[in-house]
Amino acid sequence: MSDQIMEEIAEALDARDTEAFKKMFSSSALEAAEELDQQITDLFEFYQGEMVSYKGDASSSTSTNYGVETKEFIGHYTLITDEQTYRLQYDHKPIDDEHPEEIGLRKLEIVPESTYEYEGVRRESFNWLHYDNGPGVYFQE
Repeated sequence: MSDQIMEEIAEALDARDTEAFKKMFSSSALEAAEELDQQITDLFEFYQGEMVSYKGDASSSTSTNYGVETKEFIGHYTLITDEQTYRLQYDHKPIDDEHPEEIGLRKLEIVPESTYEYEGVRRESFNWLHYDNGPGVYFQE
């Protein structure tokens, strides 16, 4: 399921398709994100090339409370285009029985490989911007 989410993200990026990108977001994220259309436009300008491949996985958490299920993915991927290599992280809820408005993508951040892995900084200590921000699309150069 995490690869399917990543595939949808990559396809929307390659097509520079704002509507397809927005359809991935949960209704609550669409309401809460500030200037999401502009964030997506900026992302399309930042993103170079078209996808050649991607690899990665997602950590997931699932909880069930008296038959009410919630599942969340935090995807961690390397996305390779014909022009650039990126690191991408997303936050997606495929299941939320109690709060269906939360189902979908909440946050996505993409950074060039050179920003993600720079000398003296281990992968575990990379500072993803979206941790401190609300729903939306983020990137670092």
